[in-house]
Formats: sequence, structure tokens, C-alpha cells
Amino acid sequence: MLTECAERADADRSKHLGDTDFVTVPTEGLTSKNYAKQLATTIPIAGATPSEQISPGLAAPDQQESHETTHFSVIDCHGNTVVNTYTLNLSYGSRIIVPGTGILLK
Repeated sequence: MLTECAERADADRSKHLGDTDFVTVPTEGLTSKNYAKQLATTIPIAGATPSEQISPGLAAPDQQESHETTHFSVIDCHGNTVVNTYTLNLSYGSRIIVPGTGILLK
């Protein structure tokens, strides 16, 4: 039951996470008792919901599916490897680039 709740919360987080100075987050709706009751009705008493069937619930106004996740791999001549998968989330973080570095701050 706890896992089912966490999966639904994570689905909403993946859609609505963002700095509220830059992104509209439907906080009131996400934290409402009515929304919690609605989500509770989707949790099966026995068994588990397949993860591919769980998706974000509330639609945030004026937001579409985001494409801010990137992945890169670095391998040196000795075979040392570093991989990174990173999501800046909605609106690409703070939109601040450190002058002279090309580094985008989250």
C-alpha cells in the first residue's frame, strides 16, 4: 500500500516539480483531501499496479510534457568511466549560466 502511494506521489512530482518563481505548480490541488481520496480509489486492495499504468494526475495549466532530462558518459584512456543522467525539470532550472563556463545552474 505504501509503495502504491509513493508511486502516485512520484508521478505527480515528476510532472509538477519546479521553482514556483518560474513554474505554476498546482500545490493546492496536489495537497487537497479530495485529490488524495481520488488517488486512493486507484489503489488496488490486493496486488500491485504495473508502473507503466501510473501517470501524473492533475494537469498544471499551460504545461506540456518536458524534455529536460539528459545523459552523458565520459570514458578516459584508462577505461575509467563516469555516467550521469540528470533532469533539470520544468523550465530548465534557474536559467542562470555561470559567466565564462557554460554551466547552467539548477
